[in-house]
Amino acid sequence: NLIPLMLAGQLTSQERDGALCFQDTDAADVVQVRNEDLGAFVGTPEGDRKLVFTKVAQEDLPTSIGIRHQDPDNAYADGYQSFGLRSPNGVDHENRQEIDLSNLVLTRKQARNLAGTLMRRAWINSTTVEMTLPAAYVDILEGDLLTVTDDEGNDHTVRVILRDVGTNFLVKIQAVKEELDLAVTGSPVQTASGIPPALPT
Repeated sequence: NLIPLMLAGQLTSQERDGALCFQDTDAADVVQVRNEDLGAFVGTPEGDRKLVFTKVAQEDLPTSIGIRHQDPDNAYADGYQSFGLRSPNGVDHENRQEIDLSNLVLTRKQARNLAGTLMRRAWINSTTVEMTLPAAYVDILEGDLLTVTDDEGNDHTVRVILRDVGTNFLVKIQAVKEELDLAVTGSPVQTASGIPPALPT
């Protein structure tokens, strides 16, 4: 029941001392990771790569996102808004995603903005980053933002999606590249989608 609310409100959650805490996606704790702390190891190092970047296959990324919702401007009838790539260059696949928020009341503008934000987030966050940190970073939680500087001096902002603390107290982090201020504040310049497609039974 929480997932639709978190999706519509663009919230992340963290477990802190046995309690589930919610926060705005762009208001997570930010931790600065020093370059010399990257690639921590015990014994023989596995390799000299401090940051391991992996790109999600392009065919797995959505080309359009549709949202079902209750439309308060149409007597709370079923509404449907979608947002898709406009004249995508170099994209030769089609991947339409449908998100069912039909138990939530969203205006057409809110639903359209949400679809646009989710589309932008899916494409921008398509790069995963893996790193190993020493025990000083054991308090890092899923959802936290890390700012990391690589050996070339490039700064990266990443959001932790998975952390694992081993018996040697090394903190293995899996994160996605993140851009802040992704939310669409205006109304995307696309026509209203109108009647939703039939829902399969």
